[in-house]
Amino acid sequence: MGVSPPIPRLMAFIDGENLVARYQAMVSAGRKPRDGVQHLKDVYVWHPGFPVPGHFEPVRAFYYASAVGDEQAIAEIAGSLRALPFGTGGFAPIQCMLYPRVFKRPANSPKTSIADVQLVVDALSQVYQANVDTVVLLSGDGDFRALVQEVAARGRRIYVGAFSNGCHPDLADRADRFIDLDGVYFQPPAD
Repeated sequence: MGVSPPIPRLMAFIDGENLVARYQAMVSAGRKPRDGVQHLKDVYVWHPGFPVPGHFEPVRAFYYASAVGDEQAIAEIAGSLRALPFGTGGFAPIQCMLYPRVFKRPANSPKTSIADVQLVVDALSQVYQANVDTVVLLSGDGDFRALVQEVAARGRRIYVGAFSNGCHPDLADRADRFIDLDGVYFQPPAD
């Protein structure tokens, strides 16, 4: 009787600042969101039906966001994100929930650089410690090109998901697989 190979482990690193900016731009341009989209203006956007790619065990889904407000407001936002599931599918014995990383930002700024820096640190830490077989990066931000390259250079699969609006072409080209988020978040365009 043979032993089954272990199920590959997947971790997601979600650039919420990039996703919410691209999502809001697409809504402003007339795209209609699908039912179930969770959105807090200028803070986060998520669709609980995000399809976990392939046959993976989703271990963790880090969601990086920033918001204006006091510590209580930041904690409430983190709590709202923590309650959201990470996708459908996969082979996890329990449902994987979003793991929020919410940073305080100045009122006059749409984002903070610490979120991007922390995303890179966390992703590389997990890859270097061999805690993950596949990394899912949800962002269209070209600043993550080096991260995508490094994950691949370390022998890990790297999937990138982004909206069509504002996705840097090098991200899709360097990824093992590209996930078009338009179909997850928006109804099909009217003819």
